[in-house]
Amino acid sequence: MASLLLVDDSEELLEILERFFSALGDDCVVASSAREAISALEAAGAFDTVVLDLMMPGVPGTKLLKEFQRRAIPVIVLTGLDQERARKVCGSSVPIFTKPADLYELEEAVRHTVATRLR
Repeated sequence: MASLLLVDDSEELLEILERFFSALGDDCVVASSAREAISALEAAGAFDTVVLDLMMPGVPGTKLLKEFQRRAIPVIVLTGLDQERARKVCGSSVPIFTKPADLYELEEAVRHTVATRLR
């Protein structure tokens, strides 16, 4: 189906997301830090979409967001920030889900993002 990069500093959440999307047939790569995310991107070349946490130790997700946007890779933000604060940081074009998110709604956003990119 889709190649996904899942980026979050919560190992538990990454495991849940990877299991969920892998069970749906997606190819998933997980990264628990900005450094791991950039390494995964360099190794893979591109992903159909990225599910990204904004608040991580070290390099914040906001810097990663800009890097993915620079490379024209769609991003869906999954964050502990409230919608208003996240929207100020990300802008209006990025889908934002607050934790805990409904996995089926997140899946719908991933499918929409991938389908839009392939058009």
